Amino acid sequence: MPLTDITNNIPKHRINLDNYTCSLSIGRFQADQSIGDIQLAMSTPRSTIVDCVNRWKETGIRISETRKGKQPKLSERDQRAVVRSFRECCHRAVYTPHLW
Repeated sequence: MPLTDITNNIPKHRINLDNYTCSLSIGRFQADQSIGDIQLAMSTPRSTIVDCVNRWKETGIRISETRKGKQPKLSERDQRAVVRSFRECCHRAVYTPHLW
């Protein structure tokens, strides 16, 4: 029985792991280490490790996918057309010689 409390170094709140650390925890899980052993070895909360492992079990992907966010209002083609028409409009207005 250890004389010191070994759970003091484990954070109690959730943390976001980078892809490398999440991949390490999944690798340890695949090597038949228990979640508790991974938690102590990596000093990360149990819920974070469980989330990484569950995401890997569901999707088969070790890294987290980037989120898409809000869709643009215009497609790239429409945006290029707007810029092109603006340039043509301003080019005619600025560079037309005055015939007075």
